[in-house]
Amino acid sequence: MPAHDVSYAAATLIGYWVAAVIYGINVPLYVFCLRVLGKEITASKRVLLIATSVHVLVATANICVTLAHLIEGFLRSPAPNLFYSDTSQPLYLAQLWTYYSLLAIGDCILAWRCYVVWKRYPAIGIYLVLCLLTYIVSAIIALIKIGNTHTQAEFFNAYIWSTVALSMSLGIQVPATILAVLKIWTTTVQRAETPTRSSNLAIISMMIESGIVLTSASGVVFTLYRLRFVAGGLVAPIHAQMSFLIPASITARTGLRQLVHKDRVFPGIRSTRPDFLGLRHDESFGTSIPLSPTSKGTKTSANIVSEAYGDNVYSNDVVSTPLGEYRSIAASKTAHAMT
Repeated sequence: MPAHDVSYAAATLIGYWVAAVIYGINVPLYVFCLRVLGKEITASKRVLLIATSVHVLVATANICVTLAHLIEGFLRSPAPNLFYSDTSQPLYLAQLWTYYSLLAIGDCILAWRCYVVWKRYPAIGIYLVLCLLTYIVSAIIALIKIGNTHTQAEFFNAYIWSTVALSMSLGIQVPATILAVLKIWTTTVQRAETPTRSSNLAIISMMIESGIVLTSASGVVFTLYRLRFVAGGLVAPIHAQMSFLIPASITARTGLRQLVHKDRVFPGIRSTRPDFLGLRHDESFGTSIPLSPTSKGTKTSANIVSEAYGDNVYSNDVVSTPLGEYRSIAASKTAHAMT
């Protein structure tokens, strides 16, 4: 153990306690995601819904094993430091299995979103799939080798495969975040007059914030374990729960924008379901506004963003119709109502 490292018991107590707090945030966050993704379910939303549900189940299993390991060491063992230094315990191994599973699911969600934003570009899909497969294989080998260790020295020697796995995880998180942000940004700049500009910029902001937090946590775990610090055991359980918190928070915050800005494209003009793209109902005047021919069935870049992030603030017809057209329509309707 390095001179300025923490003890096994302290790292376990602090890390597990913070992880439990984050899990307490994850549960209501998941409930909110269900409400967001459960409205007007599409194929893409169904993918996000299933992935998020599996993710929270694994996060629940992880926190249950984590708390059981905490109780076992502090309440049933006379020497917590000695207890937590044994890396071959079933509870500790179960925690590691759920930890790497959480990272894999989180990276899959991030990779899928990037792939969808780039309109399913084959080269990006191949790269992300190769990284995911390498991560899974490396993580399994690491877990098998760690299961045969009994001391921290043996653990760190076997951790080389975990280093490969975490490197692949970073190899997914960093490029996927940068590529998605780049694609949304360039599209937004090209369509400066569209109503989705503020929504897209908000998604970019969320992705940058979330990407920094998640990749920083991954980098800290990677660095601490490579330097053989026991403090890596403090950050790892926190990182596990954050791997659910970050992707789910993007979905939840996007859904929150949908609730807040649902009528912001233009007051009194509401978005319709995708199967009614020909007409828009204006609740202010009780009439239906015909849309421009380009709006029918057109899949724009904003729809791709909506498909990836579950944001239905703007439907196909809203995105494709110029904002100036809405202004002229609304002005004529207002003049007609006043007369």
